Amino acid sequence: MTSHSPTRVSATFNDIDQLTVAMHDWDANFIPLGVAKGHYRLDVLASPSVVLQRFMFDKSMCERGAPPAGAVTIGLASTSEGVVSINNVKCKQDALIIFPARQEFESNSKSGFTCSTITIANELLAQLTEHHKIDIDVETLSTVEKVLAISAQDAYFIDGLLKEALFTEATEGVRHKRILENDLPLKLLSIFAGAKGIFPASRRRNIVLSRARKFIENNFSAPISVSDIYQFSNCNERMLQRVFNDYVGVSPVEYIRTIRLNSARKKIKTSGTELSITDIAYSCGFSHLGRFSDYYRQIYGEPPSETKRRRVI
Repeated sequence: MTSHSPTRVSATFNDIDQLTVAMHDWDANFIPLGVAKGHYRLDVLASPSVVLQRFMFDKSMCERGAPPAGAVTIGLASTSEGVVSINNVKCKQDALIIFPARQEFESNSKSGFTCSTITIANELLAQLTEHHKIDIDVETLSTVEKVLAISAQDAYFIDGLLKEALFTEATEGVRHKRILENDLPLKLLSIFAGAKGIFPASRRRNIVLSRARKFIENNFSAPISVSDIYQFSNCNERMLQRVFNDYVGVSPVEYIRTIRLNSARKKIKTSGTELSITDIAYSCGFSHLGRFSDYYRQIYGEPPSETKRRRVI
């Protein structure tokens, strides 16, 4: 372990893309399920062995990404607004989510969602397990995906450590370093060593949603209908609507539009002058330029031409 004090970053954004860029070592992408402009906050405390991040956004969101390699990443939701769905598994409060290193995940959350992630280097975990004789295989821990139910007392204790680390001052960072590299990892390891409860996913719904999303994301640039989606997903329309409403929070039609708009915004931001707004809209599945502009303005708070103007400048 190094003797350097942990580094701290705290920032507030009104653009979800700014939060995406600011995420520490994560390959992350946040897709608004509605209006994109809002209030987004990120607090980071990082040492060479542990990175603690707490992010908050006040909009319904689809989150995708992959955590860093060579570490175990744990998520703890601390919102009281509904539930969050991680890879089609519903997670309420008082649950820890283990994200496999470099493996992609997808989650959906309601407005007002706050979550903390703790990324701990495998090397530090191995040192702690050996020193404290904790019976856990760190390499296995970093490659499995689990949602673990924990007691309200454990959740309160962990949340207290997170808040102390992120939001209090400590002389020369000594206390913060101890929380990051000792107290918090040891508490989590003790929970993992004795954990029994895993929330099971509904296999049928999981398959339906995974197939539907794959179909949409592979075909959004073409004219597709809800009928196309539920036929590909091997379910009926009613089940498809229920699965999207329960796990994603929007209808299949709204999800298609969201994916198309997100793709269009990325192209506008990266294409420079070689592609027109019309070309981009058509390439992302919009057949009516006026409607595309209306939807885009509703979500991102500006016309696509303004996004393109800033990109060119």
